[in-house]
Amino acid sequence: MCGYKYYKQLRKKALKTLLVPHTTLYLDVQPETCNQRILGRGRDYEKSIPLDCLKELDKSYKKFLDEMRSSQKSLVNERLTLKHTIPEAIISEDEEEGTQIQKPKDVKNSKQRII
Repeated sequence: MCGYKYYKQLRKKALKTLLVPHTTLYLDVQPETCNQRILGRGRDYEKSIPLDCLKELDKSYKKFLDEMRSSQKSLVNERLTLKHTIPEAIISEDEEEGTQIQKPKDVKNSKQRII
C-alpha cells in the first residue's frame, strides 16, 4: 500500500478542523495519465508509486468532491479543461458574478490573481 491508509486517517482528522472553502478547483486527470506523466518525468522518488495507489487516490478525490458538492458553502468546479498552461489561467473574483476562471485576454475585472 502507498501510505493510503495513513492518508485516509490524516484526511479524516484534518477535515474536522479545517474551514470549508467556498470554491474547490479540481483538475480531473485519469490515474493512467498521471502514471504516464510520472514515468515520463523519471523522478526516482515518484517511480515507485503504483497505478493502484493512483486509482485509490482518484476514488478518494471523487468522494471528496461529492462531499464538497453536498455542502451549502461550496461550489465545485470539476473537469476543468484549460488550453493554456496553469500560469496563464486567471481567477477573477467578482461579488456579483462569483469566481470565474478566464483566459488573460478575457479578464475585465481588476480583482484578479494568476494561478
